[in-house]
Amino acid sequence: MIRVRPTEFRSGHGGGMLRVSLEIFATYYYARRVSPAMITFEADVYDEIIEHAREGKPHEICGVLGGDRDENRVEFVRRVENVSETPRVNYLMEPEEQLEAIDDVEERGDVVGFYHSHPEGPEEPSETDEDRANWPEHSYVIVSLGPDEPFVGSWLWTGEEFEDEEVVVESD
Repeated sequence: MIRVRPTEFRSGHGGGMLRVSLEIFATYYYARRVSPAMITFEADVYDEIIEHAREGKPHEICGVLGGDRDENRVEFVRRVENVSETPRVNYLMEPEEQLEAIDDVEERGDVVGFYHSHPEGPEEPSETDEDRANWPEHSYVIVSLGPDEPFVGSWLWTGEEFEDEEVVVESD
């Protein structure tokens, strides 16, 4: 936990409340940014995104992750059609369907992030993924089917770069 020293934020008019608010904000913000990031999946949802990737192979698939953003916990997903002109190596969510999916997710919970697949790898975000990321402080999950077992990785988009997140799957 990082604490802000109250003396740094004193003022003659209501400094006490500002001092507490800044301390709470700094504690939350830096705890989220400095501590190792983690995303948690319910087991059936984790299996669902892998199955979606297998069904879509050889094309990339995509969707929206829903659940509890404060806990970075994925409780459900909403699939979205990939309308990329080069779906074997890129994804592009159908714009109207993406907006509908986000609305649907927000009716049931929070947008935790987004997912897509890399049918033949790699197991990390591509340069294109980085160029297209536009939801800061949200998770971007990649299902890589590669030659062996599926790999599911997650990265938090800071607004400037991806940071690794640990993927945790809850047992049933």
